[in-house]
Amino acid sequence: MSYGRIGFGATLSGSTTGSVGSIVTLDRDASLDVIDFSTMESIDAIREKMAGLIDEGSLTVTINYDGRNGQIAAALDTAFKSRTAQTWTTTYPEGDTDEGPGFISALGKAIPHDDKMVQTIVITYASGVTYAAAPA
Repeated sequence: MSYGRIGFGATLSGSTTGSVGSIVTLDRDASLDVIDFSTMESIDAIREKMAGLIDEGSLTVTINYDGRNGQIAAALDTAFKSRTAQTWTTTYPEGDTDEGPGFISALGKAIPHDDKMVQTIVITYASGVTYAAAPA
Protein backbone atom coordinates (compact mmCIF):
# COMPACT_ATOMS: atom_id res chain seq x y z
CA MET A 1 0.00 0.00 0.00
CA SER A 2 1.25 3.48 -0.85
CA TYR A 3 1.47 6.16 1.77
CA GLY A 4 1.67 9.92 1.40
CA ARG A 5 0.73 12.97 3.34
CA ILE A 6 -0.16 16.59 2.79
CA GLY A 7 1.78 19.53 4.16
CA PHE A 8 -1.16 21.14 5.94
CA GLY A 9 -0.07 22.03 9.46
CA ALA A 10 3.68 22.34 8.82
CA THR A 11 5.39 25.15 10.75
CA LEU A 12 8.59 27.17 10.59
CA SER A 13 10.38 29.03 13.34
CA GLY A 14 13.69 30.81 13.77
CA SER A 15 15.57 30.91 17.07
CA THR A 16 15.59 34.73 17.05
CA THR A 17 12.86 35.53 14.52
CA GLY A 18 10.20 33.36 16.17
CA SER A 19 7.30 31.56 14.53
CA VAL A 20 6.57 32.39 10.91
CA GLY A 21 2.83 32.14 10.26
CA SER A 22 0.51 32.14 7.24
CA ILE A 23 2.75 29.70 5.37
CA VAL A 24 1.61 28.82 1.85
CA THR A 25 4.59 26.71 0.73
CA LEU A 26 7.92 25.41 2.03
CA ASP A 27 10.35 24.28 -0.68
CA ARG A 28 13.74 22.84 0.32
CA ASP A 29 16.60 21.95 -1.99
CA ALA A 30 19.89 20.26 -1.21
CA SER A 31 22.48 18.81 -3.53
CA LEU A 32 25.60 16.72 -3.69
CA ASP A 33 28.59 17.52 -5.86
CA VAL A 34 29.46 14.77 -8.33
CA ILE A 35 33.18 14.38 -8.94
CA ASP A 36 34.17 12.89 -12.30
CA PHE A 37 37.54 11.15 -11.94
CA SER A 38 37.52 9.43 -15.34
CA THR A 39 40.78 8.95 -17.20
CA MET A 40 41.90 7.70 -20.56
CA GLU A 41 42.14 4.29 -18.91
CA SER A 42 38.56 4.15 -17.53
CA ILE A 43 37.22 0.65 -18.17
CA ASP A 44 34.95 0.30 -21.24
CA ALA A 45 35.10 4.09 -21.73
CA ILE A 46 32.62 4.53 -18.88
CA ARG A 47 32.88 7.63 -16.74
CA GLU A 48 33.92 7.05 -13.14
CA LYS A 49 32.28 9.21 -10.53
CA MET A 50 32.16 9.69 -6.79
CA ALA A 51 30.15 11.71 -4.33
CA GLY A 52 31.63 15.04 -3.29
CA LEU A 53 30.56 17.62 -0.76
CA ILE A 54 26.96 18.12 0.31
CA ASP A 55 25.37 21.53 -0.13
CA GLU A 56 22.48 21.79 2.33
CA GLY A 57 20.97 24.34 -0.02
CA SER A 58 18.14 26.59 0.95
CA LEU A 59 14.55 26.72 2.11
CA THR A 60 12.21 28.94 0.10
CA VAL A 61 9.14 29.95 2.06
CA THR A 62 6.07 31.72 0.71
CA ILE A 63 3.73 33.32 3.21
CA ASN A 64 0.59 35.41 2.93
CA TYR A 65 1.66 38.98 3.56
CA ASP A 66 -0.40 40.96 6.04
CA GLY A 67 0.99 44.37 6.93
CA ARG A 68 -1.31 44.50 9.94
CA ASN A 69 0.83 41.75 11.46
CA GLY A 70 3.92 43.90 11.33
CA GLN A 71 5.69 41.99 14.08
CA ILE A 72 6.81 39.05 11.91
CA ALA A 73 7.46 41.30 8.89
CA ALA A 74 9.73 43.47 11.06
CA ALA A 75 11.44 40.41 12.58
CA LEU A 76 12.16 38.97 9.12
CA ASP A 77 13.49 42.32 7.89
CA THR A 78 15.74 42.64 10.96
CA ALA A 79 17.04 39.09 10.50
CA PHE A 80 17.73 39.75 6.81
CA LYS A 81 19.63 42.97 7.51
CA SER A 82 21.61 41.43 10.39
CA ARG A 83 23.17 38.91 7.96
CA THR A 84 23.67 36.40 10.77
CA ALA A 85 22.63 32.78 11.05
CA GLN A 86 20.00 31.53 13.45
CA THR A 87 18.62 28.03 14.01
CA TRP A 88 15.63 27.33 11.76
CA THR A 89 13.21 24.52 12.57
CA THR A 90 10.71 23.13 10.09
CA THR A 91 8.16 20.90 11.80
CA TYR A 92 6.13 18.57 9.61
CA PRO A 93 2.47 17.77 10.35
CA GLU A 94 3.26 14.50 12.13
CA GLY A 95 6.03 16.00 14.27
CA ASP A 96 9.24 15.15 12.40
CA THR A 97 11.65 18.07 12.01
CA ASP A 98 14.48 19.55 9.98
CA GLU A 99 16.72 21.85 11.99
CA GLY A 100 19.84 23.77 11.06
CA PRO A 101 21.61 27.10 11.09
CA GLY A 102 20.79 29.45 8.26
CA PHE A 103 20.54 33.09 7.30
CA ILE A 104 17.93 34.91 5.26
CA SER A 105 19.57 35.45 1.88
CA ALA A 106 16.54 36.91 0.07
CA LEU A 107 13.37 38.63 1.21
CA GLY A 108 10.74 39.82 -1.25
CA LYS A 109 7.09 40.70 -1.70
CA ALA A 110 4.65 40.22 -4.55
CA ILE A 111 1.84 42.75 -4.65
CA PRO A 112 -0.51 41.93 -7.53
CA HIS A 113 -3.48 44.16 -8.30
CA ASP A 114 -6.00 41.29 -8.26
CA ASP A 115 -4.67 38.55 -5.98
CA LYS A 116 -3.30 38.04 -2.48
CA MET A 117 -0.04 39.65 -1.48
CA VAL A 118 2.72 37.21 -0.58
CA GLN A 119 6.17 37.45 0.90
CA THR A 120 9.00 35.14 -0.14
CA ILE A 121 11.80 34.26 2.26
CA VAL A 122 14.91 32.35 1.19
CA ILE A 123 16.86 30.80 4.04
CA THR A 124 20.31 29.59 3.01
CA TYR A 125 21.66 26.89 5.29
CA ALA A 126 25.12 27.69 6.68
CA SER A 127 26.01 24.09 7.56
CA GLY A 128 24.39 20.75 8.34
CA VAL A 129 20.63 20.29 8.66
CA THR A 130 19.52 17.56 11.05
CA TYR A 131 16.41 15.48 10.45
CA ALA A 132 14.61 14.04 13.48
CA ALA A 133 11.80 11.53 13.15
CA ALA A 134 8.50 12.16 14.91
CA PRO A 135 8.17 10.62 18.35
CA ALA A 136 6.54 7.20 18.19
